[in-house]
Amino acid sequence: MIHSSTPPTGRRQRNRARKHTAYLDHALAIVTEGGLDALTMPGLADRSDTAVGSLYRYFTGKEAIVAALQVRAVSAFVGHLLSEVGERTGIEALQQISGTWASFRTLQPAQFGLADRSLSDPRQLLDDAQEAAVAEALSPALTRVHQAFSDAQAAGTLTPGDATLRTHALWAAMHGAEHFRKREQRSGVKADTLRETLVMAILTGWGLVP
Repeated sequence: MIHSSTPPTGRRQRNRARKHTAYLDHALAIVTEGGLDALTMPGLADRSDTAVGSLYRYFTGKEAIVAALQVRAVSAFVGHLLSEVGERTGIEALQQISGTWASFRTLQPAQFGLADRSLSDPRQLLDDAQEAAVAEALSPALTRVHQAFSDAQAAGTLTPGDATLRTHALWAAMHGAEHFRKREQRSGVKADTLRETLVMAILTGWGLVP
């Protein structure tokens, strides 16, 4: 007989992780179809073909599910940004970064919607610990942007400045332009064109020669 080298505890942990992922997948489907208000513990239990009590073994309530969904969505965006930027540095990295929020929307619309809600909704949807978890999930993307600004400044393609402030300014331009999509038809201006114009204006203001 061949004995598995994985102890029973390991198997239980993997089974628990699979169920946790499956519950979040079902929750995402509910939110995608009907919005956050459509997500309820009884509704998720029915969608998952399980008892409501079973869900509480994994989540303390709806708020915890929403937090987990948002962390997962933000992490998906971070993975997308890092993959798109690759080994690029300085200005080349920044120019690639500038389009990642829009391309994430196209590639993963459901995840984009959750990440966007997490990062832009002025309401306090989560408690402080959950908000901190979302911020931690976003941190690798901000670190990558900060490094690109630092590299551009070191190379002399941008003037010296506060790389942290510039990181958030670039994010504001990317994020704000994406919210402009609802006005494309009325304004006659494409959100992608607006984003490219904003980013170029910002970088030019910081010393980039077009």
